[in-house]
Amino acid sequence: MKLIERDWNWWAYFWRIIHRQTIKGIDKWDRNVVKFIIKVLDCKRGDKILDLGSGSGEHTRLFAKKGIKCIGVEIAPSLVSHARKKAKKENVKVKYIIQDMRNIDYEEEFDYCIIISGTFGFFSDYQNLRLLNKIRKALKSEGKLLVDIKNAKNPGKSGKIWMQINNGYLLGESKYDSLKYCESGEYIFIDKTGKLNVMKKDLKMESQRFYTISEIKQKLHKAGLKFLNAYCGYKLIPKKYAPKKYTPLYKHNITITAQKPR
Repeated sequence: MKLIERDWNWWAYFWRIIHRQTIKGIDKWDRNVVKFIIKVLDCKRGDKILDLGSGSGEHTRLFAKKGIKCIGVEIAPSLVSHARKKAKKENVKVKYIIQDMRNIDYEEEFDYCIIISGTFGFFSDYQNLRLLNKIRKALKSEGKLLVDIKNAKNPGKSGKIWMQINNGYLLGESKYDSLKYCESGEYIFIDKTGKLNVMKKDLKMESQRFYTISEIKQKLHKAGLKFLNAYCGYKLIPKKYAPKKYTPLYKHNITITAQKPR
């Protein structure tokens, strides 16, 4: 078998396009996420959203169809190319930018900022706080932030997996450090031609930091953002997060909202 080391641009397309399209009910889930966000943030036509880590652009296009102006920031060129083609095909106006979200530089331009699909936490604690500061700067007075996070106390199962995707096979292993609240993983994709697509060495060193509610509140406070609410995932009828009454279906994900003070 031929072994090929793949960078993040390749793996981003694999996860956010190829793998994502195999998830049953994903289109309905996307629509529900957008409905939820519009409801809890009270988005209106003509408002402006900054989507950090916009991925394949599914959510920004749905927002745009409802008359909400969108800018999607995504580090993977393969995803931005896909999102631009889809937006053109669907005749919706969305601006997509190839950029590391840590490098955004906006000044009171957006009514809302969203970081969804488990994107927050891939950087160090310092960098995550710095990002929140940049978001505060990008928001207008009383602008709102919505971010979903994995429940650090109950992140879900780790371990070995395998599944059939796109006439190939994905093998992987994830590990969760319950003391540091960090998850890391390593994956191999054997494609239909028999090639072994593996992660480049630098990707194997990456991990994602999960946060408890108290930790995320502290981060928001330090960044000058006011914590508003915590919800159980993206239930269409918003359900406030309460650890002792947490709906089992949503026990692994928490959606946080915050606001920039006047």
